Amino acid sequence: MPLPRTLLAMLVSILAVIGFVVWSGMAAADGMPTPTPRPAVAACPAGFTMHVKTSGTAPGGGLKLSTALIDQFRVGRHDPCYDRFVVDVAGKPGGFRVGYVNEITSDPKGDVLTVPGQARLLITIGNPVAHAAGFPTPGAQLIPTKRFASWVEFRSVIFAGSFENVTSIGLGVNEPRPFRVFVLPPGAGHPHTGMVVVDVAQH
Repeated sequence: MPLPRTLLAMLVSILAVIGFVVWSGMAAADGMPTPTPRPAVAACPAGFTMHVKTSGTAPGGGLKLSTALIDQFRVGRHDPCYDRFVVDVAGKPGGFRVGYVNEITSDPKGDVLTVPGQARLLITIGNPVAHAAGFPTPGAQLIPTKRFASWVEFRSVIFAGSFENVTSIGLGVNEPRPFRVFVLPPGAGHPHTGMVVVDVAQH
């Protein structure tokens, strides 16, 4: 008597599962590699927005100033989440203001500077630049622009000037994306160095 189709289909499925289990056991016994699940990608941090970021405002409305000198500029990639720009300060960082602008101008002359990228972040920090950092002139590349050829967001980091204890930097990016800014005061691991950190999202 022929089996009903539904029962036959169930038997075929059961036999297929048994066959796979037997094959897997034989493969493991023979030392054959078995597929390993890919590790989960860590979630990107929160706090990225398009709004202007400010901190350390003085009573008169300007940036809170610090006489500690800026002595280094650094960048780093944190794929797949963000590109990072760091300003190292030999002491306590002053206030900051970071936001998108149409153009970057030199301080104090006001000349329009070439900042490669489809969008530009103006970064101002209430600290002067140390002569040990090369005391660049407005328009100078703080990081060689060719370094960013394969980066997701960063395209250039251009010095815009340092005047009356305020330093300005133009950060050219591939397109305007959300960003975050935070300060790390001197502490464990960097007892004499404070940092102003600017992260731009990669997506």
